[in-house]
Order: sequence, then C-alpha cells, then structure tokens
Amino acid sequence: MHKELGRDKKIITYCRSGHRSMAASILLCGLGFKDIYNLDGGILNWHYDLIKGIPEERPELITGKEGVGDILMLALMLEKGAFDFYSRAQEMIKDQQAVQAFQKLAGMEEKHIERLYVQYSQLLGEGTVPPLDQLKAEAGYMEGGITINEELIKIGEMEFLDDFEALEIALEKEYMSYDFHRTSSQPSTPADK
Repeated sequence: MHKELGRDKKIITYCRSGHRSMAASILLCGLGFKDIYNLDGGILNWHYDLIKGIPEERPELITGKEGVGDILMLALMLEKGAFDFYSRAQEMIKDQQAVQAFQKLAGMEEKHIERLYVQYSQLLGEGTVPPLDQLKAEAGYMEGGITINEELIKIGEMEFLDDFEALEIALEKEYMSYDFHRTSSQPSTPADK
C-alpha cells in the first residue's frame, strides 16, 4: 500500500488517538519517506491547527561495541522501563478497564524481564550475576529508547483514556521498540559515522 504514496509529497498520518498513526509514521520513515507528519493526539485531540512532525531521535544506547552480555543487560533495563511506564501509567488514570489493561501490560513486561535475566545468568554463569531485584533499579528509558517521564506527562495530559486507548498506546510503544531494535541492529557504514 505504501507504494501508492508519492515519496515527494507531504504525508500526514492520523487515527482516533494518534498512537496507531505514530506507528504508521515510523514505518513510513523506515521505508525512506522524508516529509511525514503525525496528528498529535489523533482526531480526539485535534484543535484544527496542531500537527506534529516525525518522532524525535532517540538516544544512542547501542554503539556497536557492546558484547552479548551488555546487550542483554540493556534489553533487561529497557523492559524494566516499559514495566515502570505501565505500572505508573495505571496510577494516573480513572477508567478501571484501562487500569486493568496497563496492569496486564506491566505483567507481560515483567515476564520479559525474567526471561532476559535467565538468559543473562546462563551467559555469565550462575552466581556471577547480581540478584534480579538489584538489577530492577529505576529505569530512565523504556523499549525503543523512549524517555519514561515524557511519556507519562503525555498520559497525564489526556482528558479521557479507556482500555482501547491504553492498547493503542502499547501498540505505539511496541512499534517504537521494534523500530529501535531494527535500526540498532543494522551495521553502520562509514557514511553513517
């Protein structure tokens, strides 16, 4: 379907709340489109003059010099960041179905953390890895290199958040995570440096 879009045209993505369209914007940027804009907050939040550009660049958390253990530890910390985000987001909203959706998402992230910890322990050897509770320090970033506090501010600014929108938020975050890992795993060329 993206082949039907003109690469030389300005493209504005939008959806109900802006989360699915943000994922679409990221996908289009990954496909080489340059002039992409996302309607921030979607149609629900449109004030007839607010259009936001593509997502800002994320911090360089992977430089290419890391070993497998470093990558597993980074992955564990980013999963912990996602767990923190979903745990804190559920405390900020009133809709009980949205709270339950964020609780389930936090539970899934916790299982991801535990799986990564097992892999990390197997790689380094039992007894050489600190206990999982020590590794679960407060994270500043979540999957995709997204700053947790900035995303929580966005949640706090939303007038209404239901379980459908909670899942849309999760979809956006997971797609940003996929994009982050995809681009981080690509070898850099001399032109990139």
